[in-house]
Amino acid sequence: ELYRSVNDVKNTLRHLEVLGELTPKDAALHAMLATYYRWYGQRDKLAKALQRIVAVKPKAQKEQQELLHMLLEDGKTKEAIAVLNKLAAQAPERVDLLKELAELYKKAKLVDKAIATYKQLLTLRPEEPTFREEIVDLYETNKRHKELMALYKTWLAAKPHDAKLRKDLADLYGTLGLAKKQIGLYLDLLKRNHRDRAARRM
Repeated sequence: ELYRSVNDVKNTLRHLEVLGELTPKDAALHAMLATYYRWYGQRDKLAKALQRIVAVKPKAQKEQQELLHMLLEDGKTKEAIAVLNKLAAQAPERVDLLKELAELYKKAKLVDKAIATYKQLLTLRPEEPTFREEIVDLYETNKRHKELMALYKTWLAAKPHDAKLRKDLADLYGTLGLAKKQIGLYLDLLKRNHRDRAARRM
């Protein structure tokens, strides 16, 4: 009896798979197939069913998340980025999704996209130092010092009293051999510190 039941399930699955190939846009059918594939642990077929569901229903977040985790487990970074992009586009305020996307871009050596995503994160969480550090690291690792220098100036224009930004820019001037600019910025820092201490004593 059990053998007959198992065979019935397998026959049903085969019929559903034939229907699935004939109707690739039937999300409900592929959701049913996905359930069977989970039971039988057929990862490749499950991934294909999930991809078809997501293609028909772009807002199917549960299936997107499941597909994303499978792709990451299998080391399929490029495919995972495509899925994560869709999830992030649906919820642009989700810091966790953007952070994961930025990390994947960095892993895939898509430097410009990684920088752009970290900048987006910094806009959402301006007080989070990690995102700024990631941006700086990407510019420095790829020896894009002039772009980084321009970015520091932009950051300082928005936060002129940020001593750490001034010190970091001074260090960058030193790296680039711009000694006069480095000394000038350090002198400016000393003056600001002196003024701040004098103001606190008043």
